Parts: sequence; C-alpha cells; structure tokens
Amino acid sequence: LITIGDRSITGMVNRDQMVGPWQIPVADVAVTATDYKSYTGEAMALGERTPILEHNYELLKNLNQFNSFKLPVLVGFSRKSMINKVINTTPEEALNGTSVLNTLALTKGVSILRVHDVKEANECIRLVEMVK
Repeated sequence: LITIGDRSITGMVNRDQMVGPWQIPVADVAVTATDYKSYTGEAMALGERTPILEHNYELLKNLNQFNSFKLPVLVGFSRKSMINKVINTTPEEALNGTSVLNTLALTKGVSILRVHDVKEANECIRLVEMVK
C-alpha cells in the first residue's frame, strides 16, 4: 500500500510516496522524460535521508541493469551528501569522491554525467574510454 505524505525541507513542503507500517519514503528523486526518443526531461531531488544513502549505493552497484532500456542513463553524484557522509568531507572537498563515483558509473554504462567540475569529469571519461 502506497500513500502520499507531506514533508517539509527548509520550509518547503514536498509530497512523498510513502510505504510500509512506518510510512517510509520510497523515493528520494523524481525523474521525468519528455518522450521516449529525446534526452530532455527534468529531475528533482527531494532530500537525502540516511536510509536513502544505502539505496543510492545499491543503485550504483546495479546501474548496468538500466542498459537494458537502450536509453542514455544520467547520474549526478557531484558533491552530493552521499559522498560527504561516507568520507566525512564537505561538498567543496568532495572532488575525489565525485570522480570515483563518476568513474564507477561510467564503467557500468552511464552515458551522461551531471557535474560541477567539468575538466575533472572529462578526465574520468577519457580514462574510462581507454580501457573499454
């Protein structure tokens, strides 16, 4: 059974899909596509809660399963708290962690990276392409 719950983040109210006896949020991000043939759409993060942290890494482990859709896959790890919470750093200091996760994602078939540090992301892409 899934219900909808309101949650406040920094004074803004978001609607979450909730499931289970404790009404745990089932999604931390919403992604829509304009159509099946384009790369346009929108994504919205709803916050990063601790249970979702483990889900993010589980998704990263299984990113290659999205290749079966035969569509480009986009990830956006750049300076996210999923990095900072694990390696105990700030967003400004998270470049190394971001590069590691981008590299792992590229080896699992991701074709689009959403980044803050373009030069470093290009270096990851070029190095991964050398071993493909």
